[in-house]
Amino acid sequence: MFSQIIRPKYYIVRIKELIRYIVNPICISEEKHEKSISVKLVHTFQFAIINIILSLAMFKIILLADQNGIIKYGGIGNNALALSTLYLPLIEEIIFRLYLKLNRLHLFISIEFFVFFFSSKILNFDTLPIDNVLLIKLSLMIAVFLILYLFRNIKIKKISIKYFRYIYYTSAIIFGFAHLVNHDLILKNILFLPLLTLPQIVGGLITGYFRITYGFFWSTLLHYFHNFILMLPVLLLEGLK
Repeated sequence: MFSQIIRPKYYIVRIKELIRYIVNPICISEEKHEKSISVKLVHTFQFAIINIILSLAMFKIILLADQNGIIKYGGIGNNALALSTLYLPLIEEIIFRLYLKLNRLHLFISIEFFVFFFSSKILNFDTLPIDNVLLIKLSLMIAVFLILYLFRNIKIKKISIKYFRYIYYTSAIIFGFAHLVNHDLILKNILFLPLLTLPQIVGGLITGYFRITYGFFWSTLLHYFHNFILMLPVLLLEGLK
């Protein structure tokens, strides 16, 4: 088992699996029921390493674009660093990946979490008193519930299977674009938004694959592994200052 963690050929196998899925994503997979916990742990670690290597390569491209004035990279603040290893992975998985195994409950939870955590940023009412902010968020969440209830007769499962490819890709893109809040909302950043958020879009494709193939718990664990391993050196350096 340990050899699978250190030997490159096993990472190549994982990469091939990932590419096949990204090219032809499917909604239902029986694979997650066939693997032991130890195998899933190894695969989670392997995909975290693959994601980190890809992220570092893409961050290098982003930094070069920033140095040449193509974009303005906002970097990552200390608070974001800390939060990215604590509760943000769970929240992001609930919002952007839970509903990939689409049913009414998953869709309801994902949308309600999105409204609660992103509505103030989208509608820009963060400057209001906290009581007003909570009231607006609660009102929006109730409105979402009522809308979903009105459309309760729609066959969600059938739709998710038929259009899953588009749901999968869109989920990764929205996940990436949501990270624009980490950067200045200026014209050149908006024009080069796919480049600026490319690490998160690719990460969304990887964790989306994991969500479907291994389950929600394992995609969340992958997200935690990725963030913790990627941020650990930075956090240690900040702690030494």
